[in-house]
Amino acid sequence: MPLYVSIKTNLVLTIFLVGLLGLGLALASTSIYQDVILDYKRQSLVDLVEIKIRDKMNELEEYAQDLGNNLKISTRFRQALGNNDTTALHDALAQQFHQYFVTANILRLERLLVFSPDFEPLAESSAENTSLKHPGAVCPGLVEQAEQRRGAERLKILATLCNNNERPYHAVLLPLGGLNPSGYLEIVTAPTRSLSPIEDELGMPVQFRLPDGELLYRSPQWPESRDGGLVARYRLDTTDHQESALLIEVYDDTRNMYQQLQQTRNTIMLLSAIIIALVTAVALILLRRTLIRPLQVLNSHLQRLHGDNKLLGEPITSRSNIIEVNQLIDDFNLMAGELHNLYGRLERMAYTDPLTHLPNRGLFNNYIDYLLNEYSDSEKRFALFLIDLDEFKRVNDEFGHEAGDMLLCEIASRMNNILRTPTLTDNKGISLVDIANHDLLVRLGGDEFAVVLPDIKSNEQVDEIAKKLTTAARAPITIHKIPVVTRLSIGIAIYPDDSNGRTGLLRRADVAMYHAKNHKLDYCFYHHEMT
Repeated sequence: MPLYVSIKTNLVLTIFLVGLLGLGLALASTSIYQDVILDYKRQSLVDLVEIKIRDKMNELEEYAQDLGNNLKISTRFRQALGNNDTTALHDALAQQFHQYFVTANILRLERLLVFSPDFEPLAESSAENTSLKHPGAVCPGLVEQAEQRRGAERLKILATLCNNNERPYHAVLLPLGGLNPSGYLEIVTAPTRSLSPIEDELGMPVQFRLPDGELLYRSPQWPESRDGGLVARYRLDTTDHQESALLIEVYDDTRNMYQQLQQTRNTIMLLSAIIIALVTAVALILLRRTLIRPLQVLNSHLQRLHGDNKLLGEPITSRSNIIEVNQLIDDFNLMAGELHNLYGRLERMAYTDPLTHLPNRGLFNNYIDYLLNEYSDSEKRFALFLIDLDEFKRVNDEFGHEAGDMLLCEIASRMNNILRTPTLTDNKGISLVDIANHDLLVRLGGDEFAVVLPDIKSNEQVDEIAKKLTTAARAPITIHKIPVVTRLSIGIAIYPDDSNGRTGLLRRADVAMYHAKNHKLDYCFYHHEMT
């Protein structure tokens, strides 16, 4: 026997199912956005760690070269090498373990070796507490690479990161003598000592592990329980990329961010439930047979939203001559608009730096990829700036992290006032189409920023903007009643002149930035001679 129900019952059942669908959609969407935010946070940390590790490895190589150069100019060492006096060479090498770089814990020196021009071992000296168990070259591949060189190539300094007895070591090979090398000096250090200061620069605890899991170093601030926190892992490979040398882990306390996400999620669910309850009450009170068709339209729209939540802000335009029907449609559009605004806030949180409120690396990457796609079939060009704030570490060390944050925000504000940046509202999602014709200022992390200038007409236009940015940054900033003068180091790469891919542009802009920093320039355009 067929089951017959009233229109009122049908309406109640329909609105109940629609309400469950809307709540399920809100729950699923907020969970997805939460995961996206955490994933972007983790990836941003990994990218930042990679940059800091690269800087520290460069510093380690420079310190090792300085130690080797000081030894090369030593009269005692040169006489011992010229006389082929292995005993005197050993004594000269042993003396280096008492030099400033070693005693001040700037680097952990493990071994020094002197080779003949034919790479025959002449003398060596190791630290008293070294973990090296066997004499001789620590990174044989470095010596083999040096042996294969000919002519002027033999005068170049070589450096490598390798594993020896399952432990990482950094080795630098310097030529001794003039144009015709009279030998070679190998400086072997343990990199963990030089890498540990990244915890102060990141403001987060770190720990280093070997590939087999053995713990080499752990920050005193490393928590016993990591509940409510985010752990980002970065693997540092050997120079030949044949194996991993270190696993570097960084812990970020994300409990406050997670609580904010949960509060936003609860607000969405509560708002959805309240609006659906109001719609149901209005529908039950003002029941009419003519409501069935509008409810079918409403249900159809919700089904579309379930398949594509980007349609959430699209209102229902169907109207009726009955006031009650129009009220129901208006209430639903109100609910959809509120949810759309809340999703826009979540999306903005995922693509915005919480300190400076500038776009972050995630939006930066998406914007670059968007421009590459849009400009691929045209003659349009765009410029990419990588910017480093040179005095940030000094301000952090002298005045504290709060002062460092003030400095970052002030510099970000000054650059933002110069550029044609888009306005990002709290209740609207970020559309690449909407910002396509604007300059984009991004904080990549730490003291690094990036700028994208779309549709540039000439390099002179780029040059003028770079000058304005560096000039604005040099104006004194008052911190704790003390004027502080900062400067920017800017590396510039042009699409498609320097590269037609995001990775290539970033690499070339990075090279140009370090060229500007090393040569005390405000900014520098990339050119092929830098590589």
